[in-house]
Amino acid sequence: MSLWKSNTNIIGKEISFRKFNDEEGKRYTVANIDSDGGLIVVDKKNNRKKFNSGEISIGYENQEV
Repeated sequence: MSLWKSNTNIIGKEISFRKFNDEEGKRYTVANIDSDGGLIVVDKKNNRKKFNSGEISIGYENQEV
């Protein structure tokens, strides 16, 4: 797990997460990755949650393609 975490750049990034296709994405910041691979996130009110499945999107602003 430590090798996997050292090769990802998602920790500290803001993401949009949704569980179902018809649900609107909610904004979170990725705090960590749990030992079972779950994504530990915090919302704007500093509430922590853990997600094991769903769809995430990461916005890349001000980057040239």
